Order: sequence, then structure tokens, then C-alpha cells
Amino acid sequence: MKFFSTVELIALLADREWLDEATKTIGNFWKRKNARRNGVDGRDIISPTLPQCGLNKSR
Repeated sequence: MKFFSTVELIALLADREWLDEATKTIGNFWKRKNARRNGVDGRDIISPTLPQCGLNKSR
């Protein structure tokens, strides 16, 4: 689990395009996970990648 500063998260939440993509990615993750749990393949669900946000830098 990663921890991010509140300031960085607030800045990202102000970016509606990034927030939209992040929300879709998380939703698709859970759709695929639940599909696998229920015996469905789940590979037909599109999984967009999260847009780069600058938080992936090594500390």
C-alpha cells in the first residue's frame, strides 16, 4: 500500500480527467475481480491504465 500526501491527492482530485480515469480503472478492477470469483473469465472487461500523476516517483 502506498501513502501519499494530502496536498498531492487534493491536487489530483481537482483534475477531473484524471479522476474520471482513476475511477473507471478502479471500477474495472473490481468488475474483473468479481467476475473471476464468480467463475467468469473477465478478460472482456476493458481495463484502462491510470494516467500518470507524478505520484509514482521513488522516494
